[in-house]
Amino acid sequence: MASTDVKESSNLMDELRHVQLLLKREDIFYDFQANEIKELNQSLRNESQKVLYLQKFLIYLHMCSMGDKCVKLPPKYYDSLFKDIPDKQQQPSASNQVNVFNKIISVFTTDIELLAKSVSELITKKPESADLLTFSTIPGLFGYLWSAEAAENFLKFMQKVIATNVIVAKTLARVIFALPQFRLFFDSVISDLVNKVPSVTNAEQAEQFTTEFIQKWKDIVQFCPDIVKTAATFTDSPAQLLLESFIKPAFDSPLTFGIVPISLRVGPEPTNLIAESLGKHIDELWKAIDEVPKASPLPSAEKLTKILPDLGKSALFTSEDLANLTDLVTYAIEINPDFPVKPTQLDRQATSEEYNSYSFTLPSVQEVHYADHSNSELSPQDEIELQLRQMLIGVDVIPLAAQSNDSPDMVSLLKSQVQLARPDHRLLLEMKIDDFETARRKVDADKQSSSFQDFLNLLKEKFKQRQPDRLEKLSKISLYNTEFSQMGQLSKGLKKSIDFYRDVLRFHLVEQWLNETKPLASISDQLCTESAKFVQFFNQTVEQWKGWCKNRSYTPICSFEILHNIIMRELPLERFLQMNPDYAKYDENCCNGIKDKKEELLRQNTFDFTSTFQENPKLLEAAQRQLQRAFDAPLPLVKLHYFSEALNTLVFVLTFEGHKEIGADQWLPMTILLLVLAAPERLPSTIKYIDHFVKSLSDNQSSEMRLISEQTDYNFTMVKSSLMHFQKSIPGIGPAEGEAGMI
Repeated sequence: MASTDVKESSNLMDELRHVQLLLKREDIFYDFQANEIKELNQSLRNESQKVLYLQKFLIYLHMCSMGDKCVKLPPKYYDSLFKDIPDKQQQPSASNQVNVFNKIISVFTTDIELLAKSVSELITKKPESADLLTFSTIPGLFGYLWSAEAAENFLKFMQKVIATNVIVAKTLARVIFALPQFRLFFDSVISDLVNKVPSVTNAEQAEQFTTEFIQKWKDIVQFCPDIVKTAATFTDSPAQLLLESFIKPAFDSPLTFGIVPISLRVGPEPTNLIAESLGKHIDELWKAIDEVPKASPLPSAEKLTKILPDLGKSALFTSEDLANLTDLVTYAIEINPDFPVKPTQLDRQATSEEYNSYSFTLPSVQEVHYADHSNSELSPQDEIELQLRQMLIGVDVIPLAAQSNDSPDMVSLLKSQVQLARPDHRLLLEMKIDDFETARRKVDADKQSSSFQDFLNLLKEKFKQRQPDRLEKLSKISLYNTEFSQMGQLSKGLKKSIDFYRDVLRFHLVEQWLNETKPLASISDQLCTESAKFVQFFNQTVEQWKGWCKNRSYTPICSFEILHNIIMRELPLERFLQMNPDYAKYDENCCNGIKDKKEELLRQNTFDFTSTFQENPKLLEAAQRQLQRAFDAPLPLVKLHYFSEALNTLVFVLTFEGHKEIGADQWLPMTILLLVLAAPERLPSTIKYIDHFVKSLSDNQSSEMRLISEQTDYNFTMVKSSLMHFQKSIPGIGPAEGEAGMI
């Protein structure tokens, strides 16, 4: 009998240890979850502010890149558009003005009809304010339309403006077509068109361009963001809004919309002809949008708003925006004399010397508390379980031999373990024992005293009841991580678009320099025959550019790629071949040789990892398309870009086929295979063209300029090495290694 009691006691102690370990793990999880949520909450808050800033800055750069607007900016202000993205936004210095503008922002975002009427009055009487209102001030009141929820409020505003003044509405609607989601759609439409904008010289060619453009538009119109369709349907003539707010502005500023590539200098004639032709077919473009059953939505902030309830309560404005808000107050008072802010309360904002945005947080925003606080009173049973759980978590893991008698007592056991705790923690645990005994007496007064097993059962029951809570907390971490990841991806995309607009701004300034100094007039055929002469010419051109910037108080912004591309427009491959006619013959021999000896070249290049692709060449179709783009591209730097894309695709397909470690031993044979399958028409001349005009600059020891990265250089070496491989089997495709610097 005694041995049975001992065994039972041992089982109880073992069960207690198991429960204690579960509770300790649960406590660690709760601590981890609370800290993780706190950090993720702050990270999400910072990332959402960054997205708001990037979206604002992106739309602002879109405005500055239109026409010649950016070159009219003061040099210091222009330079500030290229500064690093700040980690944190500045707060306005005058606290009294902060409160006033917070009130203005609150009123205008609440009373949308008043805002619509005030904006209509301001643009009508001060047309010069239209661009800044369209691309900065008004979007600032609606979260810069970065989410579907922000766009929904903007659309309510647009509906009121259309009811007030349709002409003003068409002006304000331009911001919709600056959104990154629309630009992705439009870039897909305009890219890879067979009919190129610069080649349009008459109405017939413009019509051919329009026909192809409309077909591409229809093919992917489902990706046009739904905000376009919704805004246009508010008007009696949706097609005209599309024409006035998008087609005309886009083809007036083709660089801004990526209609022509940066570095290509074209006059207004081609784009004017195309815009006129598209205008005749605008109903067809609108019909395609209107017939889409479910257009592409903007990213939703619904889940993020549940995490950050104050998400939509933050606004960013420049000093110029604040000046516009001041003007809007003047017109708002004329419409509603009870407007809560008077002009006398506002100080006119001075024009800023640099681009800066200030953060405003509306008064309704409350601080978010991370800890959960519950005021509900615990039942005696719950109180017992809570005190018991906290004591078991607080003491060390109870050893099996801690209770030697046959009938273990929970209080005695815990008291003995508390004595082993460190002094600074012991007092707290002793107080919890007192609380535990008080709660136990309340329960035991109504029924028989609880046994050791009863306490264990209570702990296990409550632990099981908390399972949904643990799962909810775990899913909350997952939700926060998902939202943070999505915001990070959004930031990354916005930064890429910002880089594009910055290149457009650089080009506008470079073009002004070109128009004033005409440095390209000294380009001669000699640059195609002597690479040293080209290096000298390019370096001199760069120095002239730097001197011009310095004389006009601009910081010489790094524009080497743009300068190189502009120069190479004057030195196309065709001109290079005219001065190096041997390479035209090399090209012909190489292309015909690859075709004639295709089977032999494939046999020479048969490896375990290439046989799959020889048997199924369709696996390399994507890489072949990119390779063809490299040969079709007009500029050497663009050719290198597509060469890299093609070779990177080879790495992807090799990885997809199960090859984990891919080095030159795999990459070169795959590059050779790709070129054999493609049989390009201008392989030797393209390699020489890039060597002559790009590598000569990078290899020049006296030059600090590096137009290409090490990875791009390595990729190009793979292409060159492939030609060396072909030279072993195909005669007459270029000088041998060491001759004339071919390889």
